[in-house]
Amino acid sequence: PAVRSWLQTNFESVRRTIDDIRRDYCALIDSVRVRRNMKFLILNIISTSGYEDIYNYAAFDRPMSDTLSSIRAKELNLMLHDLARDREISIVDADAIAAEIGTAVHVPDGIHNSGLMQAEVRGEILRILSSLRVEGFGADRSVDLEFNQ
Repeated sequence: PAVRSWLQTNFESVRRTIDDIRRDYCALIDSVRVRRNMKFLILNIISTSGYEDIYNYAAFDRPMSDTLSSIRAKELNLMLHDLARDREISIVDADAIAAEIGTAVHVPDGIHNSGLMQAEVRGEILRILSSLRVEGFGADRSVDLEFNQ
């Protein structure tokens, strides 16, 4: 309760739009690349919990992303794909990985990943770094990514 009170008293909650977030990403990427030719790797957000059972969205006010976090997450992921095209960044598609192996089982609380999910994300990061020819992550590097349960 003391920390919650301190946060509420000393900080202002600011709701940032998807466009605000995109602008900030662009500014960050552009300012870094002015100094160095950097590659950016961004992990997207998992857009479903695996427990959703909304069959009709008519009851939700527009924009739905203001009410439903899963819709906002999908919009953020779409923004990242636009950013990837415009700024040549790479996306680690944690959303697709979770969907493929089962979000409800492997990200049960929406935050903490199972060992298998972590291994799959690490494998995707290594694959991307290798494809970008980042030093130390070449195709000749043999890495055992198998997850042992």
